[in-house]
Amino acid sequence: MRIAIDARFYGEAGPGRYCAQLLSNLEKIDMSNDYSIFLKASNFDLYHPKNPKFKKFRADFHWYSLAEQIIFPFILYKERFDLVHFTQINVPLLYLKPFVVTIHDVILHEFSTERGGILSRILYRLKKIPYHLVFLKDVLLSRTIIVPSQSTRDDLLKYYDVDNNKIVVTYESVDHYPSGGTLSLKSVLDKYGIRSPYILCLGSFYPHKNTRRLVEAFLSLKDQVLFGGQLVLIGKESPFSAMLREFIEGTGIGDIIFPGFLHSKGYLADDEVEAIMSKAFLYVQPALKEGFGIPPVEAMALGIPVAVSDIPCLKEMCLEAAIYFDPESVEDMVTTLSRALTDNSLRSELVRKGYENIKRFSWKRMAAKTLQIYEKAGDREIKRI
Repeated sequence: MRIAIDARFYGEAGPGRYCAQLLSNLEKIDMSNDYSIFLKASNFDLYHPKNPKFKKFRADFHWYSLAEQIIFPFILYKERFDLVHFTQINVPLLYLKPFVVTIHDVILHEFSTERGGILSRILYRLKKIPYHLVFLKDVLLSRTIIVPSQSTRDDLLKYYDVDNNKIVVTYESVDHYPSGGTLSLKSVLDKYGIRSPYILCLGSFYPHKNTRRLVEAFLSLKDQVLFGGQLVLIGKESPFSAMLREFIEGTGIGDIIFPGFLHSKGYLADDEVEAIMSKAFLYVQPALKEGFGIPPVEAMALGIPVAVSDIPCLKEMCLEAAIYFDPESVEDMVTTLSRALTDNSLRSELVRKGYENIKRFSWKRMAAKTLQIYEKAGDREIKRI
């Protein structure tokens, strides 16, 4: 079978990590099918196939662009693939041959990222029209919908009338942690002005990530002399990060660190993130919505106590290996974080349960299940022909 994988997010956070691990593990287990891997010019040299069945090709079309929608599908048509796997929702509307799609979350169905004045808000809402059209096409015409959690599966069933059996959960993982690290921990912490003890939060600064409430809880912890350390926020630079930093500067309280903003627009190398996470006193995920939630599980793999929002996705990922708080209540967040910071017995129990919890996740199992999806979807098309 000739399979194409749209890996244009390769090397990026979130879907990019999923792409990288999917390809790496598929190469190890599939010696039968022929794969064409489509990449952008910016990440073309990042991927080096080790399996001769995997060949890479350029598809330098930016995500959610007109070129992606108009030119990319004709390249796919020309090659006459048996199946295409789109690893993000941006499936070209003009592509009508057999495909499977990975839908990581439905966050934009529930949370807005609009900002600025009236014109900016109007443009944002106009852009949501093609978003919903593409999403509807994904749901209706895909052979299989791959999701990273039961929570995301439930969300899709809430918004769309789709056959339960069409949606398949393939958990993501953190098998690459801990790697042992090649960097000097002290050099990384010194580079970014981080000192122990510190609370860590990793992710974007979009509204659904709820980082501002975490900042407010941290300020309360400082005011009440419940914690004397730092809050470290790792995420890429954006208008939302700028708004958060402006709010923090307005409080006049220090000890909140944004690593990388003076070096790389917020981007940190994986080994730097691992080094910082490995010595965190507590990892916190305050999100209002997630599709999977890799960072809390990464923290567990590194033996770090974890506190997260009491939302379906994070409860599914963390089970009893985390302590939970109401993400919409700063007061509850303060109470919960205070316990996680001061109760040594609780901290030890969270670490122990975290090590047990991470055994549920494996990139290799994810890739094997995805291969089964390919073979089932491809077989259906062959029989139809």
